[in-house]
Amino acid sequence: MQVKAAQREKYKAVRKSIAHRSLADLQITDRLFSSAVYRDAASVFCYVSAGTEVDTKDVLLDALTSGKKVAVPYCTEQPGVMEFYFITSLSELVPGKYGILAPDVRVCVPAVSDARTLLVVPGLAFDRCGYRLGYGQGYYDRYLKKFHGISIGLCYNKCIADHLAHDIYDQRVDYLACQDFIRKAELHK
Repeated sequence: MQVKAAQREKYKAVRKSIAHRSLADLQITDRLFSSAVYRDAASVFCYVSAGTEVDTKDVLLDALTSGKKVAVPYCTEQPGVMEFYFITSLSELVPGKYGILAPDVRVCVPAVSDARTLLVVPGLAFDRCGYRLGYGQGYYDRYLKKFHGISIGLCYNKCIADHLAHDIYDQRVDYLACQDFIRKAELHK
């Protein structure tokens, strides 16, 4: 756990140091939009960006306007557990846990993934095998374990590592997208 904590501090600092972040965000989302995994998805389950995460507002808007079903995460009262809810507009987002915008569960419908669902995953960093370094609460690891579609991690070039510490509970994403590339995560080394 000390290794993960040190890696978290390192990549938090790296993300804060990213110059021209809005340009980098645009390059990453352009790569995503041009990919077959995005084009072929009937539904997009996507995080609502906060802080220094890769900005997903354009992803959410594009998916909504292109006729895809769109769902965003809601952190439940149960520690480390989140569920996705469909939205039809960004106006259905309200302040949620940790101050992050979340679906208004009073009006939004719970979402269920299938083989044509693309899950867009945040992370402080990802390694080439698709392992993710998150904030340490396990939300995405728990969700990925039961997810039935294709997952993709969005991050900045400087946040792609050769190897990140991981354990038996950590789940991999299927694809990685950054400014320079979008590609399938490598097999275990």
